[in-house]
Amino acid sequence: MKTTLTWSEKLRFSAVFGEHSVAMDTRAPIGTGTAPSPKELVLAGICGCTAMDVAMVLRKARQTPGSFAIDATAEQTGGRPSVFKTVHIVYKVAGGVDAETLKSAVHESMTLDCGVSAMIAKVCPITYDVELDGKLIAKGEARFP
Repeated sequence: MKTTLTWSEKLRFSAVFGEHSVAMDTRAPIGTGTAPSPKELVLAGICGCTAMDVAMVLRKARQTPGSFAIDATAEQTGGRPSVFKTVHIVYKVAGGVDAETLKSAVHESMTLDCGVSAMIAKVCPITYDVELDGKLIAKGEARFP
């Protein structure tokens, strides 16, 4: 894995990964506020990694959700440096999915497969809720070997 980061103005940068790129910035007046901050991208990385894990398990089980979204919040410590103190993820799935399969997929992601969560869980707890059709069906915490 490799990236190149290039500055454009104030605190706006662009990271290039092969043929793909992502901008990052911080709020005005220090930055321009035109892109996510690096910490926001880390939080999005957690969500993307675990979402792909869960989607692959559901696909293998031949279960296609009507919708699938993840809400995530990170509490920060404040001070210098400000780092994640806690992360909480809410998996929101609707339609076409067996509850036990979904719970198992999330548990597998949060204990075995999600590399981004595994890295972050070493420094702060990651808790999660699993909702199916608007009802809470599971709660847990990321725990990796």
